Amino acid sequence: MAKEAAIFRRNGDKFDYTCTADVANGDVIALPGGIVGVAEVGGANGNVIALTTVGVFEFKTDAAAITAGAKVYLKTDGTVSATAGSNTYLGIAWSGATATSGATVQVKINTGYVDTTGAAG
Repeated sequence: MAKEAAIFRRNGDKFDYTCTADVANGDVIALPGGIVGVAEVGGANGNVIALTTVGVFEFKTDAAAITAGAKVYLKTDGTVSATAGSNTYLGIAWSGATATSGATVQVKINTGYVDTTGAAG
């Protein structure tokens, strides 16, 4: 094994993000490499804010049933779906959700992601 002389810098659960538009607390931001971050605070265009990249968060569903353990995706309307399509990969459903309008699901973000683009990561 090579001796890389790595130097610890941080835990890696936060991402410094420069806002490209106004961001509200709780907004989900898609980051390069296929991961997402949840804004800890709001910020204006150009501000640097912290995004949390690990943890379990509660989201509204698209009113379709979601099974605990399923891969889930964020739709452009901010709801979560078990359908990939053109939606953004979000994580793994940590709880199930019934097919009910207004239902919520707990999601462990950035878990279970597999990069199929071939990009180095």
